[in-house]
Amino acid sequence: MTARNASISITISEDALSATISDWSIAEGGSSHITSAELSDALRQAGVITPPLVGVLTQINAALNKNEDPRGIVVARGTPPEPAKNASLKPAGDLRLPVFPSDVVGTIIPARNAVPGKGVNGTVIKAPGDQQGQDVGFAEDSYCYIDTNALQIRASRYGIISVKKNRIHMRPLLHISPDLMVVTGSVFAKDFKGKDITPERISEALKAEDITQPLEVNVFMAALTSASKTGTEVPNVPLCRGVHPQSGKDGWFELYIQDDRSSVGVEAADGSIDFRARGMLKAVSNNTKLGKLHAPKKGKPGKDVFGRVLPSHDGAVFRLQLGENVEALEGSEFASTIEGMVIFKGNHLSVTEVFQTRGDLNMSVGNIELERGSAHIRGAVLSGFRVSAPRHVRVDDIIENAEITCGGDVEVNGGIVMDQTGFIKAKGNISATFAKGAKLESQADIIIAHELSNCTVFARNNVEVIKGRGRIMGSTIQAGGNILANELGSDLGVPTTIILGLETESQSPERAARRKELKALITRIDTGLGGQDPRALLERTPPEKRPAVASILKTRIAAQQELAQIEQQIEQEKEAAKKLPQPKLKVFKTIHPGTTIKSGHLSLQVTETTAYSQIYYNAEAGEIVIASL
Repeated sequence: MTARNASISITISEDALSATISDWSIAEGGSSHITSAELSDALRQAGVITPPLVGVLTQINAALNKNEDPRGIVVARGTPPEPAKNASLKPAGDLRLPVFPSDVVGTIIPARNAVPGKGVNGTVIKAPGDQQGQDVGFAEDSYCYIDTNALQIRASRYGIISVKKNRIHMRPLLHISPDLMVVTGSVFAKDFKGKDITPERISEALKAEDITQPLEVNVFMAALTSASKTGTEVPNVPLCRGVHPQSGKDGWFELYIQDDRSSVGVEAADGSIDFRARGMLKAVSNNTKLGKLHAPKKGKPGKDVFGRVLPSHDGAVFRLQLGENVEALEGSEFASTIEGMVIFKGNHLSVTEVFQTRGDLNMSVGNIELERGSAHIRGAVLSGFRVSAPRHVRVDDIIENAEITCGGDVEVNGGIVMDQTGFIKAKGNISATFAKGAKLESQADIIIAHELSNCTVFARNNVEVIKGRGRIMGSTIQAGGNILANELGSDLGVPTTIILGLETESQSPERAARRKELKALITRIDTGLGGQDPRALLERTPPEKRPAVASILKTRIAAQQELAQIEQQIEQEKEAAKKLPQPKLKVFKTIHPGTTIKSGHLSLQVTETTAYSQIYYNAEAGEIVIASL
């Protein structure tokens, strides 16, 4: 679109935002100036409707007067379009530091929509990009609100503000634990405006969260000191806590009778721990106060950090179950009605003359040592354990390599299986279905139903093995009464020894040991002093040594007198034993070779199979006699 007049030509730019002189000429004989009308005519010819720029005519004429080229002079301009502009936040401080509730975070600079332009030829020019500016938005986690009158943004929580993609966010600096019992927070020395952060300001921030529990000032101040020194955030500081509810104390039974037994073991003499030992189970007398039942206590409610009450649980009532031989007294106390052992397990209180296990005697029970009463093992006595009772012991199953001592009977429903490491000692009877490898000692009778093999047996009265096969084999049996069996020894010739009657020293092992000790003492003194007459010995002894020698001589004389008394007792018992009925061995079926029968100082070897026999010591003949039943 180029138009020519007598003086200049004007061209419109491609974007239509400017019109410039593109050519010029001076008419022959004419003036070197152009008039306003000529400029307007040139603009019209070029299609420009926008008025010429102010002063442009003067600029053109000045160039022409100087004979300069006026091409390129802009004679008219259009209006360029204005692009849309998003709203923005003008911060009121350093947003890297925390804001507090109600703080003005910043001011909003409003958004602006796009404005179209206008070309010099009147064409409309559209602005590039979006035609509308985007307002500042609030993310779900912004915790801010807008003051619409002043276009200011205010915080509603204590946190760090950030703007991402024209949306306001906040990183909260207070965190509540899932159980609502602890508030942790990040501590800074300064806020976003450079003001000091104080306990009072943090307390207000907590209240803005509806937290009613007080700030733990000491904890906060320690964190604040650290933040001041380092100039950095101190995270995860426990700022306040709720109060946990306290459950009430359950009712309980106070047992006056202290069970001093150990639950894990007892130290032995050598310093080692016997893990099977528990100590003695003591007994109480009649009308002994056993304990008191205590009522439960109520609980104390708590509070979470919001001040809401957390209910507590009151203590439960202890349901004491009274067993046998226990009576209730005033004041919630209880007493025994007999002399016996106190058993308190779970919630069951009783006094019994018989201590019972629920099953085997094992590590969960430990050794049993009773001060009074009897023991009932409702299972087996396992290897390595001990039972001691003043009265009876009953075992429902078997006894392994254990040690049993009692002042009454030992009754074993099963058998006794040992390897000579355990033993049973009873002042009463010992009875069992069978016994193998056992050491049995009874001050009464020993009754084994079916078989007694490889055992060492002592009975002050009778030994009976007559049920079923009724066999005694490979054992040493001594009895003060009769020994009864169906079969003695075996067809393989297994050595079996029967001792009829009680030797005097066997009746008192303690006396035998004392006799041996006295003889050894006298021998040592005689060896040292030479067996000389005491008076002559003292006369030859230097005066300074006579007191020591005299003391030794007195010891010898006392030992000789005590030994003489023991020897006299032994002789008297031997003479008395001769007048007693002689014990007999009665075998109702077979005595096998390899069997030895002893009585006194006599011994009889069985070399041939003998049936239906009785064997005894004949005092008049002075021999052991074998006779038919």
